[in-house]
This record gives sequence, C-alpha cells and structure tokens, in this order.
Amino acid sequence: MSQANQNVCTTCSAINWIPASQAASNGKCSKCSAALFTGKPADMSAARLKRQIAKSTFLCWSTYGCLDAVYAAS
Repeated sequence: MSQANQNVCTTCSAINWIPASQAASNGKCSKCSAALFTGKPADMSAARLKRQIAKSTFLCWSTYGCLDAVYAAS
C-alpha cells in the first residue's frame, strides 16, 4: 500500500485519506466535497478540534503554516 496522509474535514468531520503523491492543498472531502484546506482558520468546537488533532496526520492554520499533529498532541 502506498503511503497516505489522513485529514479530518473541518466542515463535516469525516476522515479523508490523501495519497502522499497528491498535493494535499487540492484535496476535497469524500463525504461533503468541501475543500480540505482553505487557507483560513476554521471555527470549531473543542470536541472537533480534539478529533482534528487525534485523527489528522497534519494540521494547517492559515499563514502559520502546517503544524505536525504529533507535535500538537504532545
């Protein structure tokens, strides 16, 4: 199996797999078709943020760039 990254949709909280060979910035949710990366901070509850941290391979915040979820969870 080829390597893939996992990302939680900020719109519907579905878990999405993004192949390592595909640009993550072009990813769309497999459930609701929303863009996975909008370049803007997402407004979400504490529970949804915890799911993002626990289930995403990486997290992105606007101009702050990407923060590795392993670092965020520690």
